[in-house]
Amino acid sequence: GRRFARGGLTLLASLLVAATAAGTPAAPKWSSPHYLGTNPGGVAIGPNGALYITTSGLSSANKRIWAIADLGTNGQTITSYETPGSSGVKLNTPTISREGTVYYATYAPATYLGVFSLTPNLISNWFFAAVAGNGGVVRTMALDANGNLFKTSGDGKVQGITPSGSALPWSTFPNSAYDESCPVIGTNGYLYYASGAYQFSEVDTLTGQIRYTWTGFLDTITAAPAIGSDGTIYVCTLGWVYALNPADRTMRQLYATPTGSTIRYSSPAVGPDGTLYFGTENGYFYAINTTTGALINRFNAGGKIHSSPAVAADGTVYFGTDAGDFVAVRVEGGVFVEKGRYYVGDKITCPVAMGRDGTVYVTDTGGFLWAFGGTTGPARSSWPMFHQNARRDGLAKAVPQVI
Repeated sequence: GRRFARGGLTLLASLLVAATAAGTPAAPKWSSPHYLGTNPGGVAIGPNGALYITTSGLSSANKRIWAIADLGTNGQTITSYETPGSSGVKLNTPTISREGTVYYATYAPATYLGVFSLTPNLISNWFFAAVAGNGGVVRTMALDANGNLFKTSGDGKVQGITPSGSALPWSTFPNSAYDESCPVIGTNGYLYYASGAYQFSEVDTLTGQIRYTWTGFLDTITAAPAIGSDGTIYVCTLGWVYALNPADRTMRQLYATPTGSTIRYSSPAVGPDGTLYFGTENGYFYAINTTTGALINRFNAGGKIHSSPAVAADGTVYFGTDAGDFVAVRVEGGVFVEKGRYYVGDKITCPVAMGRDGTVYVTDTGGFLWAFGGTTGPARSSWPMFHQNARRDGLAKAVPQVI
């Protein structure tokens, strides 16, 4: 078949189950992947344990959000919700509240252009229409501690939406946000987002006031930020990693990737000891010391990395490659050691999601959802995966580092 483990071994379902039970990283948990449809986005996990994934396109079969139950075999579809009208779903990952409310957004210029709020069983709560000419939502949204939702749009605007579906009093920020940006909420409660290709802003979500803007980035901001336990914001551009300090407004050039190691869409994750992990387009995966900016080690994964990693409590890091490999690595004695690898047959470009039990989920560009056995649950760190947690709320938590 088209899906097999590297090394040429054909794995039967019984062997897969046995490997997973033994806790082998990157061993498939299901006997076969669960087919969703064309262009699935990243996985979000609700407090009920259900998996939520959007599929992209304008046809009835594809402009949907899906709810999947992981029953330990190959997943079972609970239900799906079709986006009304002729709107389509962009490749953004759903955002889920602590109560289980599911939010996703549309991007096509049509009647239903904006944000949908659904129950955990995908019954519609409300629809928030985007401002005329505002464009569709391009990236994953963020939720603050009060349940207010924040989105960026294709034309660069940012909006805040209340839990009941109305616009926040200040509505739209007066300046434009770069449409590659995913907004996040810092440990101080302020909103952070790329307000241009070369600038990054802090906003008071109560008033809409722009409190500060960092400028002077040497190239384009391309990935969602990560936030450290002390509130430091890590921003990746095409060739640099920056550390922004909201307390004193400083911006430090933390690390410059070598020529050819372009960072694009692989948003960084933070390990339990504060190590920053991210991938690059020439196939190298990096571990950076966030205190000194020194390179700890880099690992040649054998294919472009657009996938955002997830870090487990034992330090194992999971990510996917454009070559179709799902990879597990861990830094041991200052060197990356490969712990597992599985070839799925199509590109893995989505962020990795990790459940509380350590199960790791990804989608591939062929339309399949995969579940892999992990060693432990998510790392007890400030930002162990894309958008902080598997609900993808983008809300920072002040978590002590494990030294």
